[in-house]
Amino acid sequence: MPDIIDEVLERKILERSDLYNEFLKPNGMHHGVNVFFLLGNGMLGGYRIWRSKDKLPFTERDIDISNQLKPYFVRFSAIRIF
Repeated sequence: MPDIIDEVLERKILERSDLYNEFLKPNGMHHGVNVFFLLGNGMLGGYRIWRSKDKLPFTERDIDISNQLKPYFVRFSAIRIF
């Protein structure tokens, strides 16, 4: 299941991190979703989707779409690894 960043990590903790200050903020990334999945060989795969601060936060519909796309990313990752 995808995780909306603000639901798993307090915003103030994220904003104090090096990742946020050195990469996310300078590149205009504010709202984020993490999507993780297991590959057939037991390896963990994943991707992140980010939106700028001036865009709306992610919605349940966005999460549903991410879930629908997950099998394609799993397949792509398996092809790229092997």
